[in-house]
Amino acid sequence: MKQRKRYERSDVLALGAHKTRNALLALAVVVTVVVTGVSVLWNLAQANSNLGDTGLSASIKKDGGKNTATVNTQLSDHVVTTVLVFIHADKNESVLSSAKLLSLDQSAGKGCIVNLPADMTVTLDNTQTTLSEVFGKQQSKGSIGVVSTATGVKISHVMVVDSYGWKKVLELSNVGATQLARQATELLGLLHTDMSAPDLLNLAETAHGIGKKNVAVIDAPCTSVAGTDGATQTLIDSEQLGLAIGTLVAK
Repeated sequence: MKQRKRYERSDVLALGAHKTRNALLALAVVVTVVVTGVSVLWNLAQANSNLGDTGLSASIKKDGGKNTATVNTQLSDHVVTTVLVFIHADKNESVLSSAKLLSLDQSAGKGCIVNLPADMTVTLDNTQTTLSEVFGKQQSKGSIGVVSTATGVKISHVMVVDSYGWKKVLELSNVGATQLARQATELLGLLHTDMSAPDLLNLAETAHGIGKKNVAVIDAPCTSVAGTDGATQTLIDSEQLGLAIGTLVAK
């Protein structure tokens, strides 16, 4: 029996061992360039940003509080990241326009944006006042503790933005790390936060993983009571809030 001769087609590229190795090396180079490009973009943006504010970090460490259980609840074992967002007036950083509590429950794969009333009742130096008044006197660094105490929620991070900056923050769940890096110059110029660039990237990736459809927007559960001076006080219902964001579970 005659042995068939094997012919190689001239129009088909045969991948030898060296060609496979070269292809892998080329892929590695591309990945390195992409990663380096993202890093460079972030470094350039961060140079002129208010990221990694050590004063805010110190305030969170000192006054960020802890999650507080109630008579009817116990602490959850969920991994929950909470970001306190102070939105100041567009032309006056000393005036609090509104406040939000962004909560990302990684264990449950869901999140909440809680609208906190600017006139919510808080306690400062054993005296009842409002969040907006505290912010006007002490700004963000001096307002973290009163919010944590009033809500019974541990604060993980803080952001300070104007209304446009908050709009850009809301878009984080719609972009990945590479897209976020491309927007770094604008975004980081709007943010004042304790978070570093890697922290912000991690937050964006967590939000992106949870997905916008799984993030609910709610008003903070509140009760209204008459104060000693006859004025109406707005108190946060810490039990209902903790249940809503996943830091507490019913007994």
